Amino acid sequence: MKPRLWIIGLLSAAVAGCAGYRPQPLDTNVALPTTVRLSVDPAQLPLPQLRRHRFDPSNGLDGDEVAMLAVADSPLLQTARDTAGERRAQAFAPGLLPDPQLNGSNDYPTKSSGTTTAYGIGASFDLGALWQHGAAQQAAHHQVRSADLELLWRQWQVASQARLLCSRIVTLEQAHTLLAAEQQLFAARQAHVQAAFAAGNLTAATTDDDLLALQGVQQRLGDLERRILHQRQALNALLGLDPEVQLKLVAEPLPPLSTTEVQQEMKQLARRRADLLALQQGYAAQEARVRQAVLAQFPLIGIGFNRARDTGGIVTNGFALTLNLPLWNRSQGQIALQRATRRRLRDAFHQRLTAAYAQVRQLLDDGTLVRQQLAQASAAATQAERTGRAAQTAYGAGNLDENSYLQLAAAATDKRLEALTLHQTLTEQRIGLALALGSAAPLDGTTGRKQCCSTFVPGSRRRCWPLLP
Repeated sequence: MKPRLWIIGLLSAAVAGCAGYRPQPLDTNVALPTTVRLSVDPAQLPLPQLRRHRFDPSNGLDGDEVAMLAVADSPLLQTARDTAGERRAQAFAPGLLPDPQLNGSNDYPTKSSGTTTAYGIGASFDLGALWQHGAAQQAAHHQVRSADLELLWRQWQVASQARLLCSRIVTLEQAHTLLAAEQQLFAARQAHVQAAFAAGNLTAATTDDDLLALQGVQQRLGDLERRILHQRQALNALLGLDPEVQLKLVAEPLPPLSTTEVQQEMKQLARRRADLLALQQGYAAQEARVRQAVLAQFPLIGIGFNRARDTGGIVTNGFALTLNLPLWNRSQGQIALQRATRRRLRDAFHQRLTAAYAQVRQLLDDGTLVRQQLAQASAAATQAERTGRAAQTAYGAGNLDENSYLQLAAAATDKRLEALTLHQTLTEQRIGLALALGSAAPLDGTTGRKQCCSTFVPGSRRRCWPLLP
């Protein structure tokens, strides 16, 4: 009975260490925040560029503060964090040692006298797993690091997208202000024209021309309002807010650009862009898998120990040795597969690195051209505004007719809108350049994770997510 009790005890201990099952039903309710008071601690953010910025929403949100909100609370990043957690779990299993195997048996004699119940118990372990364990652990470590870096890259992309949406909304609202002022001028002109037409001082053709001019400005305003609505809804979706929430956004200076610093950062793309670092970690994991496959071709040894008693009462102790002879298989198929995968990962890394260099160079060249165009457009807009102010003064003094004044005022608005559009184009190029250069990623190889927390009202519900240091 003692061996049987021993087996029962071992099985009970093994079952006690198993994980339990707890169902998690899906939540089908939608509850997007409509009133938000979000506090972000910059020190807890994973991106160095955001840690240096003070979060103060009291005077409106600039591009950096919107980016901080996006990194802290974007639903896209919540899904990305779940995916990274799934990849960490997938990388966890290969680094574990296999469990030992325990076997037992009982034989009951029948129709015999002078015999006893026979039993056999034994334990075995695959020593080949120890032979490959180091390579498996290395592959798991690099795979976890790759998952963390891919999450960091996704956070950097979301932060850049938030900056982009913020800058577009601010620019579109500035353009709306310019066109609204022009609409007021044309509306006042239309009122004068209608009064003159009613008095019989103007023809219907003249009245129609002025009405068409007013309708043209109104149509442009309507297009701008739709674009502002779409961009605000896109930003709210990125931040996980209700579509009706109206964030107060403020303009910020054009991101500075140092060509010397950009050229230095271009040389360090492979060491600073999180997606490139993730590919390198994935390649290192694959190198370990190739090594593991090579080790698997050597003779695999299994060892076991047993204790038995036959029906005659004779008790024996023994051991078993299993040796896998590498005669035909020799893990050749697995080695070929792992080597082919390594070659694909190497080519993918070089393709991504080459594309990153080309993207940075293209953005630099485009930025130089747009900067020149912006300087010319700004000078033309300044001159047109001077002319418009002079026309306003002359019109007020009765030295210029209303139609000529409106034409000069509309020309000044068009020049200012042209300069505003080029300024936005240059801003988007700077944001794209910052995205292409990447955020300085942690290079110490650690996988420690901090938390970023936010608080909503009503309810003061606090939510935290693991982030990279």
